[in-house]
Amino acid sequence: MQTGRTDPPAKLLIVDDDPLFGEMISDLLEELGYQPQLAATLAEGRRLVREMAPDLVLLDVVMPDGNGLDLLPDLAREPCSPEILILTGEGDAQGAELAIKSGAWDYLLKTTAFDFERVQLAIERGLQHRQTRLRNQRASGMPDDEIVGTSPALRSCLQQVNQAAGTGFNVLITGETGTGKELFARAIHKSGPRAAEDLVTVDCTAIPRQLVESILFGHQKGAFTGAEENTLGLIKRADGGTLFLDEVGELSASMQKKLLRVLQERRFIPIGAKAPVKSDFCLISATNQDLEQLVQQGLFRQDLLFRLRSIVIEVPPLRERLEDIPSLALSHLVQLSRRHGRAVKKLAPDFLEALSLHDWPGNVRELFGVLESAYAAAFTEDVLYPQHLPSKMHAKRVMAELHPASDVPPDFPTESPHAGDTLPPIREYRRRADHEYLQALLRQCHNDMARSAQVSGLSPSRLYSLIKLHGLAKKEK
Repeated sequence: MQTGRTDPPAKLLIVDDDPLFGEMISDLLEELGYQPQLAATLAEGRRLVREMAPDLVLLDVVMPDGNGLDLLPDLAREPCSPEILILTGEGDAQGAELAIKSGAWDYLLKTTAFDFERVQLAIERGLQHRQTRLRNQRASGMPDDEIVGTSPALRSCLQQVNQAAGTGFNVLITGETGTGKELFARAIHKSGPRAAEDLVTVDCTAIPRQLVESILFGHQKGAFTGAEENTLGLIKRADGGTLFLDEVGELSASMQKKLLRVLQERRFIPIGAKAPVKSDFCLISATNQDLEQLVQQGLFRQDLLFRLRSIVIEVPPLRERLEDIPSLALSHLVQLSRRHGRAVKKLAPDFLEALSLHDWPGNVRELFGVLESAYAAAFTEDVLYPQHLPSKMHAKRVMAELHPASDVPPDFPTESPHAGDTLPPIREYRRRADHEYLQALLRQCHNDMARSAQVSGLSPSRLYSLIKLHGLAKKEK
Protein backbone atom coordinates (compact mmCIF):
# COMPACT_ATOMS: atom_id res chain seq x y z
CA MET A 1 0.00 0.00 0.00
CA GLN A 2 1.30 3.43 -0.96
CA THR A 3 1.35 5.65 2.10
CA GLY A 4 2.29 8.90 0.42
CA ARG A 5 4.97 9.34 3.07
CA THR A 6 7.79 11.75 2.26
CA ASP A 7 11.03 12.49 4.08
CA PRO A 8 10.47 14.72 5.97
CA PRO A 9 6.70 14.16 6.16
CA ALA A 10 4.70 16.59 4.06
CA LYS A 11 2.88 19.31 6.00
CA LEU A 12 -0.81 19.57 5.13
CA LEU A 13 -3.16 22.35 6.21
CA ILE A 14 -6.90 21.58 6.34
CA VAL A 15 -9.04 24.72 6.19
CA ASP A 16 -12.57 23.53 6.99
CA ASP A 17 -15.18 24.68 9.50
CA ASP A 18 -16.83 21.25 9.88
CA PRO A 19 -15.16 19.85 13.05
CA LEU A 20 -16.27 16.25 12.44
CA PHE A 21 -15.03 16.19 8.85
CA GLY A 22 -11.83 17.99 9.79
CA GLU A 23 -10.98 15.57 12.58
CA MET A 24 -11.82 12.56 10.41
CA ILE A 25 -9.64 13.55 7.46
CA SER A 26 -6.88 14.76 9.78
CA ASP A 27 -6.73 11.33 11.47
CA LEU A 28 -6.69 9.55 8.10
CA LEU A 29 -3.88 11.73 6.79
CA GLU A 30 -1.86 11.29 9.97
CA GLU A 31 -2.13 7.50 9.56
CA LEU A 32 -0.65 7.89 6.08
CA GLY A 33 2.42 9.63 7.49
CA TYR A 34 1.53 13.26 6.80
CA GLN A 35 1.63 16.15 9.29
CA PRO A 36 -1.87 17.68 9.17
CA GLN A 37 -3.09 20.80 10.95
CA LEU A 38 -6.64 22.13 11.18
CA ALA A 39 -7.96 25.65 10.70
CA ALA A 40 -11.65 26.37 11.27
CA THR A 41 -11.63 29.87 9.76
CA LEU A 42 -9.90 31.68 6.92
CA ALA A 43 -8.21 33.99 9.42
CA GLU A 44 -6.74 31.02 11.24
CA GLY A 45 -5.77 29.49 7.91
CA ARG A 46 -3.83 32.61 6.92
CA ARG A 47 -1.99 32.57 10.22
CA LEU A 48 -1.06 28.89 9.94
CA VAL A 49 0.09 29.33 6.34
CA ARG A 50 2.66 31.86 7.55
CA GLU A 51 3.67 29.79 10.59
CA MET A 52 3.91 26.27 9.18
CA ALA A 53 4.59 26.86 5.43
CA PRO A 54 2.45 23.90 4.34
CA ASP A 55 3.25 21.78 1.31
CA LEU A 56 -0.42 21.38 0.44
CA VAL A 57 -3.67 23.01 1.56
CA LEU A 58 -7.05 21.24 1.58
CA LEU A 59 -9.46 24.15 1.33
CA ASP A 60 -13.22 24.36 1.82
CA VAL A 61 -15.16 27.04 -0.08
CA VAL A 62 -17.97 27.99 2.31
CA MET A 63 -16.33 29.26 5.50
CA PRO A 64 -17.80 31.23 8.42
CA ASP A 65 -15.65 34.30 7.68
CA GLY A 66 -15.77 34.30 3.91
CA ASN A 67 -15.27 32.39 0.68
CA GLY A 68 -12.38 29.94 0.74
CA LEU A 69 -11.41 30.93 -2.81
CA ASP A 70 -10.42 34.33 -1.43
CA LEU A 71 -7.48 32.59 0.24
CA LEU A 72 -5.98 31.57 -3.11
CA PRO A 73 -4.15 34.87 -3.79
CA ASP A 74 -2.61 34.77 -0.31
CA LEU A 75 -1.36 31.24 -0.90
CA ALA A 76 0.09 32.20 -4.28
CA ARG A 77 2.12 34.99 -2.64
CA GLU A 78 3.97 32.58 -0.35
CA PRO A 79 7.68 32.22 -1.28
CA CYS A 80 7.27 28.45 -1.72
CA SER A 81 3.57 28.44 -2.48
CA PRO A 82 1.73 25.24 -1.50
CA GLU A 83 -0.38 23.14 -3.80
CA ILE A 84 -4.11 23.68 -3.25
CA LEU A 85 -6.82 21.03 -3.23
CA ILE A 86 -10.38 22.40 -3.07
CA LEU A 87 -12.54 20.04 -1.03
CA THR A 88 -16.08 21.36 -0.68
CA GLY A 89 -19.66 20.26 -0.21
CA GLU A 90 -21.11 23.11 -2.27
CA GLY A 91 -19.27 23.20 -5.56
CA ASP A 92 -20.25 25.00 -8.75
CA ALA A 93 -18.79 25.22 -12.24
CA GLN A 94 -17.91 28.91 -11.92
CA GLY A 95 -16.09 28.37 -8.63
CA ALA A 96 -14.25 25.35 -10.01
CA GLU A 97 -13.08 27.32 -13.05
CA LEU A 98 -11.90 30.20 -10.86
CA ALA A 99 -10.06 27.82 -8.55
CA ILE A 100 -8.24 26.00 -11.35
CA LYS A 101 -7.32 29.27 -13.10
CA SER A 102 -5.99 30.55 -9.77
CA GLY A 103 -3.65 27.59 -9.49
CA ALA A 104 -5.58 24.96 -7.54
CA TRP A 105 -4.33 21.44 -8.22
CA ASP A 106 -7.79 19.84 -8.11
CA TYR A 107 -11.41 20.54 -7.15
CA LEU A 108 -13.28 17.74 -5.36
CA LEU A 109 -16.72 17.46 -3.77
CA LYS A 110 -17.59 16.01 -0.39
CA THR A 111 -20.16 13.50 -1.53
CA THR A 112 -22.39 11.45 0.76
CA ALA A 113 -20.27 8.40 -0.01
CA PHE A 114 -16.97 10.16 0.66
CA ASP A 115 -14.19 8.78 -1.54
CA PHE A 116 -11.05 9.22 0.55
CA GLU A 117 -8.94 7.20 -1.88
CA ARG A 118 -9.60 9.80 -4.55
CA VAL A 119 -8.56 12.55 -2.15
CA GLN A 120 -5.43 10.59 -1.22
CA LEU A 121 -4.50 10.20 -4.90
CA ALA A 122 -5.02 13.92 -5.54
CA ILE A 123 -2.79 14.75 -2.55
CA GLU A 124 -0.02 12.42 -3.69
CA ARG A 125 -0.07 13.79 -7.23
CA GLY A 126 -0.21 17.37 -5.98
CA LEU A 127 2.82 16.84 -3.74
CA GLN A 128 4.77 15.18 -6.56
CA HIS A 129 3.96 18.12 -8.80
CA ARG A 130 5.11 20.57 -6.14
CA GLN A 131 8.45 18.80 -5.72
CA THR A 132 9.02 18.95 -9.48
CA ARG A 133 7.97 22.60 -9.61
CA LEU A 134 10.31 23.64 -6.81
CA ARG A 135 13.16 21.63 -8.29
CA ASN A 136 12.67 23.37 -11.65
CA GLN A 137 12.55 26.77 -9.94
CA ARG A 138 15.82 26.11 -8.12
CA ALA A 139 17.48 24.97 -11.34
CA SER A 140 16.09 27.86 -13.35
CA GLY A 141 18.21 30.82 -14.28
CA MET A 142 15.13 33.06 -14.35
CA PRO A 143 16.19 36.67 -14.96
CA ASP A 144 14.03 38.09 -12.16
CA ASP A 145 15.59 41.51 -12.62
CA GLU A 146 13.81 41.81 -15.97
CA ILE A 147 10.34 40.56 -15.01
CA VAL A 148 9.24 42.68 -12.07
CA GLY A 149 6.41 41.93 -9.66
CA THR A 150 5.14 39.49 -7.04
CA SER A 151 1.39 39.43 -7.76
CA PRO A 152 -0.34 36.02 -7.83
CA ALA A 153 -1.18 36.48 -11.52
CA LEU A 154 2.46 37.12 -12.40
CA ARG A 155 3.81 34.35 -10.18
CA SER A 156 1.46 31.85 -11.77
CA CYS A 157 2.71 32.95 -15.18
CA LEU A 158 6.34 32.62 -14.09
CA GLN A 159 5.66 29.08 -12.89
CA GLN A 160 4.51 28.24 -16.42
CA VAL A 161 7.67 29.86 -17.79
CA ASN A 162 9.80 27.65 -15.54
CA GLN A 163 7.91 24.56 -16.65
CA ALA A 164 8.21 25.47 -20.33
CA ALA A 165 11.92 26.28 -20.15
CA GLY A 166 13.09 22.73 -19.63
CA THR A 167 10.81 20.94 -22.09
CA GLY A 168 11.99 22.07 -25.51
CA PHE A 169 8.37 22.07 -26.68
CA ASN A 170 6.93 24.83 -28.85
CA VAL A 171 5.55 27.65 -26.69
CA LEU A 172 2.80 30.11 -27.59
CA ILE A 173 2.71 33.27 -25.47
CA THR A 174 -0.57 35.18 -25.57
CA GLY A 175 -1.46 38.53 -24.08
CA GLU A 176 -2.55 42.05 -24.83
CA THR A 177 -0.28 44.57 -26.50
CA GLY A 178 2.25 46.01 -24.07
CA THR A 179 2.23 43.18 -21.52
CA GLY A 180 5.86 42.27 -22.20
CA LYS A 181 5.54 39.01 -24.11
CA GLU A 182 9.08 39.32 -25.46
CA LEU A 183 10.44 39.50 -21.89
CA PHE A 184 8.81 36.16 -21.15
CA ALA A 185 10.20 34.66 -24.36
CA ARG A 186 13.71 35.76 -23.30
CA ALA A 187 13.11 34.29 -19.84
CA ILE A 188 12.19 30.91 -21.34
CA HIS A 189 15.27 30.96 -23.56
CA LYS A 190 17.68 32.03 -20.80
CA SER A 191 16.26 29.42 -18.41
CA GLY A 192 16.45 26.53 -20.87
CA PRO A 193 19.17 24.22 -22.17
CA ARG A 194 19.77 26.44 -25.24
CA ALA A 195 20.64 29.53 -23.19
CA ALA A 196 24.25 29.56 -24.46
CA GLU A 197 23.03 29.87 -28.06
CA ASP A 198 21.26 32.73 -29.82
CA LEU A 199 17.71 33.93 -29.34
CA VAL A 200 16.67 35.11 -32.81
CA THR A 201 13.69 37.48 -32.75
CA VAL A 202 11.40 38.00 -35.74
CA ASP A 203 8.81 40.80 -35.54
CA CYS A 204 6.23 39.54 -38.03
CA THR A 205 4.54 42.96 -38.14
CA ALA A 206 7.70 44.81 -39.15
CA ILE A 207 8.81 42.72 -42.14
CA PRO A 208 7.38 43.63 -45.57
CA ARG A 209 5.39 40.65 -46.83
CA GLN A 210 7.41 40.43 -50.04
CA LEU A 211 10.60 40.00 -47.98
CA VAL A 212 9.39 37.59 -45.31
CA GLU A 213 10.45 34.43 -47.12
CA SER A 214 13.91 35.77 -47.91
CA ILE A 215 14.46 37.00 -44.35
CA LEU A 216 13.29 33.76 -42.75
CA PHE A 217 14.76 31.21 -45.17
CA GLY A 218 17.65 33.13 -46.71
CA HIS A 219 18.59 33.23 -50.40
CA GLN A 220 21.33 32.43 -52.84
CA LYS A 221 23.23 35.03 -54.84
CA GLY A 222 21.32 35.91 -58.00
CA ALA A 223 18.05 34.35 -56.79
CA PHE A 224 16.24 37.63 -57.52
CA THR A 225 17.01 41.20 -58.43
CA GLY A 226 19.18 42.71 -55.72
CA ALA A 227 20.38 39.36 -54.30
CA GLU A 228 24.06 40.20 -54.63
CA GLU A 229 25.36 37.61 -52.15
CA ASN A 230 24.34 34.47 -50.29
CA THR A 231 22.30 35.42 -47.22
CA LEU A 232 21.64 33.23 -44.20
CA GLY A 233 17.99 33.25 -43.11
CA LEU A 234 16.88 33.84 -39.53
CA ILE A 235 15.64 30.26 -39.18
CA LYS A 236 19.14 29.00 -39.91
CA ARG A 237 20.65 31.61 -37.57
CA ALA A 238 18.50 30.10 -34.81
CA ASP A 239 20.07 26.66 -35.35
CA GLY A 240 20.91 25.27 -31.91
CA GLY A 241 19.12 28.15 -30.20
CA THR A 242 15.64 29.65 -30.05
CA LEU A 243 13.50 31.28 -32.75
CA PHE A 244 11.01 33.83 -31.42
CA LEU A 245 8.19 34.76 -33.80
CA ASP A 246 6.54 37.87 -32.36
CA GLU A 247 2.94 38.48 -33.53
CA VAL A 248 2.85 35.21 -35.43
CA GLY A 249 -0.79 35.83 -36.37
CA GLU A 250 0.41 38.37 -38.96
CA LEU A 251 2.02 35.72 -41.18
CA SER A 252 0.44 35.31 -44.61
CA ALA A 253 -1.30 32.08 -45.59
CA SER A 254 1.61 31.03 -47.82
CA MET A 255 4.16 31.65 -45.04
CA GLN A 256 2.02 29.76 -42.55
CA LYS A 257 2.14 26.74 -44.87
CA LYS A 258 5.91 26.97 -45.27
CA LEU A 259 6.46 27.44 -41.53
CA LEU A 260 4.35 24.36 -40.84
CA ARG A 261 6.56 22.31 -43.15
CA VAL A 262 9.69 23.58 -41.40
CA LEU A 263 8.27 22.59 -38.02
CA GLN A 264 7.40 19.13 -39.33
CA GLU A 265 10.67 18.40 -41.12
CA ARG A 266 13.17 20.79 -39.45
CA ARG A 267 14.56 21.56 -42.90
CA PHE A 268 13.86 24.04 -45.70
CA ILE A 269 15.23 25.27 -49.03
CA PRO A 270 16.55 28.86 -49.21
CA ILE A 271 15.36 30.91 -52.19
CA GLY A 272 17.37 29.98 -55.26
CA ALA A 273 19.01 26.95 -53.61
CA LYS A 274 18.58 23.33 -54.62
CA ALA A 275 19.61 21.46 -51.49
CA PRO A 276 17.64 21.61 -48.24
CA VAL A 277 19.15 23.18 -45.11
CA LYS A 278 18.65 21.76 -41.62
CA SER A 279 17.94 23.84 -38.52
CA ASP A 280 17.35 22.56 -35.01
CA PHE A 281 15.70 25.26 -32.93
CA CYS A 282 13.23 25.77 -30.12
CA LEU A 283 10.22 27.80 -31.28
CA ILE A 284 8.51 30.45 -29.17
CA SER A 285 5.64 32.38 -30.72
CA ALA A 286 3.66 35.31 -29.39
CA THR A 287 0.41 36.98 -30.36
CA ASN A 288 -2.07 39.54 -29.10
CA GLN A 289 -4.76 38.08 -31.34
CA ASP A 290 -7.25 35.28 -30.77
CA LEU A 291 -5.77 32.65 -33.07
CA GLU A 292 -8.77 30.35 -32.53
CA GLN A 293 -11.01 33.08 -33.92
CA LEU A 294 -8.64 33.62 -36.85
CA VAL A 295 -8.87 29.89 -37.57
CA GLN A 296 -12.67 30.11 -37.64
CA GLN A 297 -12.40 33.07 -40.01
CA GLY A 298 -10.09 31.11 -42.30
CA LEU A 299 -7.18 33.48 -41.65
CA PHE A 300 -4.92 31.08 -39.73
CA ARG A 301 -4.14 27.40 -40.27
CA GLN A 302 -5.52 25.14 -37.59
CA ASP A 303 -2.76 22.56 -38.10
CA LEU A 304 -0.13 25.27 -37.57
CA LEU A 305 -1.90 26.45 -34.42
CA PHE A 306 -1.76 22.89 -33.06
CA ARG A 307 2.00 22.89 -33.69
CA LEU A 308 2.60 26.28 -32.08
CA ARG A 309 0.72 25.72 -28.84
CA SER A 310 2.27 22.65 -27.26
CA ILE A 311 2.52 24.92 -24.23
CA VAL A 312 0.43 28.09 -23.89
CA ILE A 313 1.40 30.90 -21.51
CA GLU A 314 -1.04 33.77 -21.03
CA VAL A 315 0.65 36.96 -19.81
CA PRO A 316 -1.74 38.84 -17.48
CA PRO A 317 -2.70 42.44 -18.32
CA LEU A 318 -1.54 45.12 -15.91
CA ARG A 319 -5.10 45.73 -14.62
CA GLU A 320 -5.01 42.19 -13.18
CA ARG A 321 -1.74 42.82 -11.34
CA LEU A 322 -2.15 46.36 -10.01
CA GLU A 323 -0.18 45.45 -6.89
CA ASP A 324 2.91 45.19 -9.12
CA ILE A 325 2.71 48.86 -10.15
CA PRO A 326 4.92 50.22 -7.31
CA SER A 327 7.74 47.78 -8.02
CA LEU A 328 7.41 48.25 -11.79
CA ALA A 329 7.47 52.02 -11.37
CA LEU A 330 10.52 51.98 -9.10
CA SER A 331 12.39 49.58 -11.39
CA HIS A 332 11.78 51.77 -14.43
CA LEU A 333 12.70 54.94 -12.56
CA VAL A 334 16.01 53.36 -11.57
CA GLN A 335 16.70 52.71 -15.26
CA LEU A 336 15.73 56.28 -16.19
CA SER A 337 17.98 57.68 -13.47
CA ARG A 338 20.93 55.60 -14.66
CA ARG A 339 20.31 56.70 -18.23
CA HIS A 340 20.32 60.39 -17.26
CA GLY A 341 22.99 60.12 -14.58
CA ARG A 342 20.75 61.44 -11.82
CA ALA A 343 19.64 60.26 -8.37
CA VAL A 344 16.60 57.97 -8.26
CA LYS A 345 13.43 59.97 -7.67
CA LYS A 346 11.02 59.07 -4.88
CA LEU A 347 7.37 58.23 -5.44
CA ALA A 348 4.76 60.07 -3.40
CA PRO A 349 1.96 57.82 -2.06
CA ASP A 350 -0.72 59.81 -3.92
CA PHE A 351 1.32 59.43 -7.11
CA LEU A 352 1.08 55.65 -6.76
CA GLU A 353 -2.61 55.97 -5.86
CA ALA A 354 -3.22 57.85 -9.10
CA LEU A 355 -1.46 55.09 -11.05
CA SER A 356 -3.67 52.45 -9.41
CA LEU A 357 -6.86 54.24 -10.53
CA HIS A 358 -5.99 53.96 -14.22
CA ASP A 359 -7.16 50.99 -16.32
CA TRP A 360 -3.91 50.71 -18.35
CA PRO A 361 -5.24 49.56 -21.73
CA GLY A 362 -1.66 49.79 -23.01
CA ASN A 363 -0.40 47.72 -20.06
CA VAL A 364 3.23 47.90 -18.89
CA ARG A 365 4.34 49.70 -22.04
CA GLU A 366 1.81 52.47 -21.32
CA LEU A 367 2.92 52.62 -17.67
CA PHE A 368 6.53 53.15 -18.71
CA GLY A 369 5.48 55.88 -21.13
CA VAL A 370 3.55 57.67 -18.38
CA LEU A 371 6.52 57.36 -16.01
CA GLU A 372 8.87 58.84 -18.59
CA SER A 373 6.47 61.73 -19.10
CA ALA A 374 6.28 62.32 -15.33
CA TYR A 375 10.06 62.02 -15.03
CA ALA A 376 10.50 64.70 -17.69
CA ALA A 377 7.94 66.97 -16.00
CA ALA A 378 9.80 66.67 -12.67
CA PHE A 379 13.28 66.53 -14.14
CA THR A 380 14.93 68.74 -11.52
CA GLU A 381 12.73 67.62 -8.60
CA ASP A 382 13.44 64.76 -6.22
CA VAL A 383 9.88 63.42 -5.79
CA LEU A 384 7.16 62.50 -8.29
CA TYR A 385 3.71 63.83 -7.38
CA PRO A 386 0.32 63.40 -9.12
CA GLN A 387 0.81 66.88 -10.59
CA HIS A 388 3.59 65.43 -12.76
CA LEU A 389 1.21 62.95 -14.37
CA PRO A 390 -0.85 63.62 -17.50
CA SER A 391 -3.74 65.93 -16.60
CA LYS A 392 -6.44 63.27 -17.12
CA MET A 393 -4.80 60.90 -14.64
CA HIS A 394 -4.27 63.66 -12.10
CA ALA A 395 -7.89 64.78 -12.47
CA LYS A 396 -9.17 61.24 -12.04
CA ARG A 397 -7.39 60.91 -8.70
CA VAL A 398 -8.79 64.25 -7.51
CA MET A 399 -12.34 63.30 -8.53
CA ALA A 400 -12.04 59.93 -6.82
CA GLU A 401 -11.05 61.66 -3.61
CA LEU A 402 -13.72 64.39 -3.76
CA HIS A 403 -16.59 62.28 -5.07
CA PRO A 404 -16.19 58.63 -4.08
CA ALA A 405 -19.81 57.96 -5.06
CA SER A 406 -19.73 59.73 -8.41
CA ASP A 407 -19.35 56.54 -10.41
CA VAL A 408 -22.35 54.80 -8.81
CA PRO A 409 -25.33 54.61 -11.19
CA PRO A 410 -27.84 57.32 -10.18
CA ASP A 411 -30.87 55.05 -10.59
CA PHE A 412 -29.75 52.64 -7.87
CA PRO A 413 -32.95 51.70 -5.96
CA THR A 414 -32.02 52.88 -2.47
CA GLU A 415 -34.70 54.03 -0.08
CA SER A 416 -35.19 57.77 -0.46
CA PRO A 417 -35.50 59.99 2.63
CA HIS A 418 -38.99 61.24 3.38
CA ALA A 419 -39.89 64.88 3.87
CA GLY A 420 -40.37 64.50 7.63
CA ASP A 421 -37.17 62.58 8.22
CA THR A 422 -34.09 64.07 9.77
CA LEU A 423 -31.70 64.13 6.84
CA PRO A 424 -28.10 63.03 7.33
CA PRO A 425 -25.27 64.99 5.76
CA ILE A 426 -25.11 64.29 2.03
CA ARG A 427 -21.71 62.57 2.31
CA GLU A 428 -23.15 60.14 4.89
CA TYR A 429 -26.21 59.51 2.72
CA ARG A 430 -23.97 58.78 -0.27
CA ARG A 431 -21.77 56.50 1.82
CA ARG A 432 -24.79 54.44 2.92
CA ALA A 433 -26.10 54.25 -0.63
CA ASP A 434 -22.69 53.13 -1.89
CA HIS A 435 -22.47 50.48 0.82
CA GLU A 436 -25.93 49.07 0.05
CA TYR A 437 -25.27 49.10 -3.67
CA LEU A 438 -21.97 47.25 -3.34
CA GLN A 439 -23.53 44.65 -1.04
CA ALA A 440 -26.33 44.01 -3.54
CA LEU A 441 -23.89 43.99 -6.46
CA LEU A 442 -21.57 41.41 -4.89
CA ARG A 443 -24.52 39.24 -3.91
CA GLN A 444 -26.02 39.36 -7.38
CA CYS A 445 -22.73 38.64 -9.12
CA HIS A 446 -21.60 35.98 -6.60
CA ASN A 447 -18.41 37.94 -5.87
CA ASP A 448 -17.28 37.68 -9.50
CA MET A 449 -15.22 40.87 -9.84
CA ALA A 450 -15.24 40.89 -13.66
CA ARG A 451 -19.02 40.52 -13.79
CA SER A 452 -19.50 43.06 -11.00
CA ALA A 453 -17.43 45.61 -12.92
CA GLN A 454 -19.45 44.95 -16.07
CA VAL A 455 -22.81 45.31 -14.28
CA SER A 456 -21.82 48.43 -12.34
CA GLY A 457 -20.10 50.17 -15.22
CA LEU A 458 -17.07 50.79 -13.01
CA SER A 459 -13.51 49.97 -13.92
CA PRO A 460 -12.14 46.90 -12.05
CA SER A 461 -9.60 49.05 -10.19
CA ARG A 462 -12.25 51.61 -9.16
CA LEU A 463 -14.66 48.87 -8.07
CA TYR A 464 -11.99 47.17 -6.00
CA SER A 465 -11.01 50.43 -4.30
CA LEU A 466 -14.67 51.08 -3.38
CA ILE A 467 -15.07 47.55 -2.00
CA LYS A 468 -11.99 48.01 0.16
CA LEU A 469 -13.15 51.47 1.26
CA HIS A 470 -16.47 50.02 2.51
CA GLY A 471 -14.86 47.04 4.22
CA LEU A 472 -16.59 44.49 1.99
CA ALA A 473 -13.55 42.75 0.54
CA LYS A 474 -13.88 39.79 2.92
CA LYS A 475 -17.33 40.21 4.40
CA GLU A 476 -19.77 39.98 1.56
CA LYS A 477 -19.61 36.41 0.24
